[in-house]
Amino acid sequence: MKDWVIKYRNYILFIITIIISCILYWNYLIGHFAAETYAISLGYKNYAINAYLADGRFFSFLFIILADKLEIPILTLISISTLSAIIIATVAILYLKNYIIQLVKLTKKQELIVWGICYCIIFNFMMVEIMYFPECCIMVSSILCYIISAKYLIQRKYIRSLFILIIGIFCYQGTIGFFIVCAFVFSVFKNGKIGKAVFIDICKMTLMGIIVASINLVFIKLIALFLHLVQNKAFSLNFNIIKQNIYLNIKSVYPVLQNSCGLFPKNLLLIYIEIVIGFTLLISYKEKEDKVMKLLALILVTIVSSFIMFIIQRGSIFTGRVHFCIGSLIGISLLYIYCMTNIKDKKIWRNIFLVILLSYAILNCANTAKLTTEHKIANKLEKEECIRIENLIYQYENESGIQINKVVPILIQNQSERGYFEQTKRRAIITYNNIRHYYGYSGVLQYYLKRDFEYIGLNKESENIYRKYIIENNLEYGNIVCIEDTLYCPQYHM
Repeated sequence: MKDWVIKYRNYILFIITIIISCILYWNYLIGHFAAETYAISLGYKNYAINAYLADGRFFSFLFIILADKLEIPILTLISISTLSAIIIATVAILYLKNYIIQLVKLTKKQELIVWGICYCIIFNFMMVEIMYFPECCIMVSSILCYIISAKYLIQRKYIRSLFILIIGIFCYQGTIGFFIVCAFVFSVFKNGKIGKAVFIDICKMTLMGIIVASINLVFIKLIALFLHLVQNKAFSLNFNIIKQNIYLNIKSVYPVLQNSCGLFPKNLLLIYIEIVIGFTLLISYKEKEDKVMKLLALILVTIVSSFIMFIIQRGSIFTGRVHFCIGSLIGISLLYIYCMTNIKDKKIWRNIFLVILLSYAILNCANTAKLTTEHKIANKLEKEECIRIENLIYQYENESGIQINKVVPILIQNQSERGYFEQTKRRAIITYNNIRHYYGYSGVLQYYLKRDFEYIGLNKESENIYRKYIIENNLEYGNIVCIEDTLYCPQYHM
């Protein structure tokens, strides 16, 4: 039996990982709504072209077009995408683990621990937001592609590496920093130190990153030109803007690490970083060899990789889906400590390490379950709020005899807290009330109210009409109201 388990350990771990992940993401698996889900449900093809193709996310475009051709219902599509994403992420864990054991000599028991570390790297707290989106299976595929591409780069198979990297960036650009992280880790593990060879690999990975990013940008420009599409992301190569973006990046690092984009308890990531660094200091003292500087270099590379894409654009800088690298930070650090020090062979140090790893893994899993549960609560409350809005419209139409056929948003700044439901505690994209979110409100209202509204953009005239009405009727600024033939739906800016 023992020999059988050892022989088929990868298959067993693979199945166990999928089961655990399905439990944690159950609220996603049974079908749920992101702001984008509501929009897609109203027109698969239209959204695929104007959102995904226009943004250079070619494989997400193909995924939704295929769903449209097969006439897959939206909630079924979400379940398929979520399950596929879990399987792909588990493949990424297996691939990462297998390459690590090629670079570092490990026993079968040690291999099991590395699997656990790799689980924390891939299924990190930022992954919860990636899994939130309808095309999450494609987004997760980008992570797998970046791991494979990094492996080929270190093996000096540059054509393969470039090809897989191109596939990855056309899956999703927001996780490309993970390619840099993986290539750096693999290079350090292969060379045993941060020296000339690692520096050369950094230059190669940077060059390849620039090449594939340029290819993707050219694709976006050409598609927008030939199909007359509006680009959703604003890129700039202007020197002054790049300088401003670099300053913004530096200024944003601490808030992102501290708040984790609302996807991990405040300051907890910083606490674990301090624990990991403190533990590494003790190991360095015991082994009489400096491991801390290498760890700090690894942490720095991981953080920089998470922000690198914001040098040429600012959009979504405080969203979790683009900071997958930050989510992987503790796992990557633990992987370095376990593989590049002698704690594996020393019981006391190994036990301390396991306590750190297990506590982080348990917190990470509990956090995932909490976030997905609160997201499901937010979905339920969105539906209930739409029912109240529908009753408000019916009552107004019956009393006034005026038909509501327009909807206009009113933007309210610096009150983002009101954009969440009181019944939820976590404050992140996935728990936001999409009725009060400017980029999602129209899709929610159309999905539940099933009315052919004319959606009017933000404008000063509507804001003045709304303000006057609220003051004259002694109402709270932010209430949803009907004025003339228009529903006024205030939005709280995040």
